[in-house]
Amino acid sequence: MDEYTPLDLTAFHNAGLALLGEQGTAPIGPQQFRGLPFLVGSDPQRCFVALGDGLQHAPLSIPIDESARSVIVAHRLLASGIAAGGAVGEPIADYVFTYQNENEVRVTIRDRFDIAEIPTAWGQLPFRAVPDQSDSLPPRDAGRFDEAGERQAEVNQAEPRGYYLWAWQNPHPEQQSRSTAAWPRFPIHCPSSQPKSSWLIPWLVGARHLMSRAAPLRSRSRRSLRRRSP
Repeated sequence: MDEYTPLDLTAFHNAGLALLGEQGTAPIGPQQFRGLPFLVGSDPQRCFVALGDGLQHAPLSIPIDESARSVIVAHRLLASGIAAGGAVGEPIADYVFTYQNENEVRVTIRDRFDIAEIPTAWGQLPFRAVPDQSDSLPPRDAGRFDEAGERQAEVNQAEPRGYYLWAWQNPHPEQQSRSTAAWPRFPIHCPSSQPKSSWLIPWLVGARHLMSRAAPLRSRSRRSLRRRSP
């Protein structure tokens, strides 16, 4: 995994696990999400970078100063209005990637598209982000009879332990990146990370808060499932 280098955001940490409230907890410390390295803060009292009510309100800029093919963000929405009838696709934040020549690429992060709250209701996974855990296969030669219907899917859909992973493919990988920044549409908190050929950034995002951590991601692997011969 030499192509992937997580960013150390210790200098930006300003919130801890208590910010999750009733949403439970999230894995902290050095992590491997889908085989990629992330440096989440280790101190439960100060392991996230947070923007929002009572926290930092100004956009947060994180230096990179290297070239990167892609950036991966591990983030999480702390609250969503969709279950109460709110709109799908509500803008949560803008992620702004700045090159050394001052050119910028701005990407809007939207509820249910690029991020979602955790725990996530069945069928409500985001469209353009994946759980921090990989899908798995059920035991090949064992299983409960009352799970026969579910076993027809032949795969166990992964649920996030604490974050969703969102990937940005750099349209100009030949240019050196200067920084990445989070501009809240709603208050958010953000951490990130950097790789040699790709960047990985994890975040947590909430209805009025966004939390994150980051690391580089090259591409998302596909899994082919084959049916067992009768």
